[in-house]
Amino acid sequence: MRRWKMLFLAILLAAFAFPAQAGGPASSAGLIQIPWNVTEHRLANGLRALLLPDRRAPAVVFQVWYGVGSREEKTGKTGLAHMLEHMMFRGTKNYGPKEFSNIVKRNGGSHNAFTSFDYTAYYENIASDRLDLVMKLEADRMLNLALQKDLLEPERKVVLEERKMRVDDSPTGALYEKLRAAIFTKHPYGNPIIGWEPDIKTYTLEDLTAFYKRYYVPRNATVVIVGDFDTQEAIGLLEKHFGPLPALPFPGRPVLSEPPQRASKRLVIRRPARLPYLAVAYRTPNWKSPDYPALVMLEAILGGGEPPLPASRPAGFALSRHGRRLLLHHRGPGALLRLLPHGPRQEGGRCRSGHSG
Repeated sequence: MRRWKMLFLAILLAAFAFPAQAGGPASSAGLIQIPWNVTEHRLANGLRALLLPDRRAPAVVFQVWYGVGSREEKTGKTGLAHMLEHMMFRGTKNYGPKEFSNIVKRNGGSHNAFTSFDYTAYYENIASDRLDLVMKLEADRMLNLALQKDLLEPERKVVLEERKMRVDDSPTGALYEKLRAAIFTKHPYGNPIIGWEPDIKTYTLEDLTAFYKRYYVPRNATVVIVGDFDTQEAIGLLEKHFGPLPALPFPGRPVLSEPPQRASKRLVIRRPARLPYLAVAYRTPNWKSPDYPALVMLEAILGGGEPPLPASRPAGFALSRHGRRLLLHHRGPGALLRLLPHGPRQEGGRCRSGHSG
């Protein structure tokens, strides 16, 4: 699934950074050339669509990206974006709970969704002659989601169990969560996407409803279609299903910032573990910075080959050559992480993180 995420992210970033073309080769005047002929279409209600035909297989991928993620959540209400993603599959005024999933599966398709710090996206992979169907389903839940208390409580338990598995029972998950909180002390990027446990237990149906009505509007949505379709026919289907949705007001996304870091930080987290784990983070600018291409290249260089072993280290310890390097691709301030398990196998260990400003 990561490959599809990165493909669509690349399309979106290319469309945001460069003018979309209706056809023809990309200009050779700039240093970067986009080899795809992505067509952009804007509906009267503000919804944006990016279309890329690819006739190599009789299938399409249809996605709806909403410009909302955990960065939009207020203190005490963390996890709303992720919980709303769950509730988007629990029925609308026209379709009952799980009916969305059942319809897609009966038509030979698959679907899923994901929430990030900056966006939430929903997608279907399906035969190209079912494009009309998935557009109908997605347009319906953009406007007609039926949030119900008796359906929220079971999903709340699911999310709490998900958090327990990913964070509470995972030493590295706990380390990553604490590390992010140390990197971003004021910005919501310091909060976990899944939310803090006390917030998950206490946000209400009214909180979810207000979040949905504020951010799930055509003016804050981008549709991406890739696959076997005719561009003009697809635009006609977009106008048919999404065009009638009202042009609801959207106040825009909040402007957020993180104060400069003046000194390095160091954390030690003790958890039962088979290996100690080291994480190092460096604050970076976002993708709009002129330094960003160099950071992407640096991530690729650090992520390939073998990391250098330190000249001196405690006796009996060996730094793993299988660490991870991760550049946090954010709309706002970012970070470059280096995650390295090290040391002898043992039943007890500690997680250590360092952070340089």
